[in-house]
Amino acid sequence: MRSRPQNPGYTLLEILIALAIIVIIVSVVYGTYQATILASERYQKDMAYSQQGRALLAQMARQIRCCYIQPQNENYVFNGNTTTAGSENLLRLITTCPVISRNNALTGLYEIAYKLNSSGRLYYREIPFHKKPNDSRISDHWFTLAEDISSLALSFSDGDQWHDRWDYQKEHQLPVAVKITLTQADADNRIKSHETIAAIYSSGYVNTEVKEKPSAAEKQ
Repeated sequence: MRSRPQNPGYTLLEILIALAIIVIIVSVVYGTYQATILASERYQKDMAYSQQGRALLAQMARQIRCCYIQPQNENYVFNGNTTTAGSENLLRLITTCPVISRNNALTGLYEIAYKLNSSGRLYYREIPFHKKPNDSRISDHWFTLAEDISSLALSFSDGDQWHDRWDYQKEHQLPVAVKITLTQADADNRIKSHETIAAIYSSGYVNTEVKEKPSAAEKQ
């Protein structure tokens, strides 16, 4: 009777089974790693959109709170309207809070403007107010502040109700507050919305309570 060898080795079937198990384990580990990477990238993009939205709202609110109007002077402006992508001159006002020139030693008044083009790109322009509108030294260059903006809605309160538009030359006063609603669409077409209200303490209105904008059902 022949005796079996002490080290018979592995059969082909055993080797194939072991390889299959290793492939399954590697696939599971790689899949988990890939899912973690994708989740991390999505989270970073979400954080970037949120930070961009909050920064834009904070900047606009700060400039609105620092707006300045001199009565009986037709050169002073405060114009704004609710808009979607493609509109011009979304917001235009005189402020003591510049963005581009804030590190400049010169201080004073600046005429700033925002506009949103049809591709969802938000532009910003800043001009020293002491220069006349026809001054050749004024640059008409618009700086890109953000992209992928779906809408930027503005509502203006007179202390009693909210309005979709405001023109200082017609109203002869500043609004009590401005509500800013920013809507962005990310790469996955997920809508993200940010909102803030900027109170204008120089408006001269006594009542500081701002009523909420009525809904469509309330209007009916």
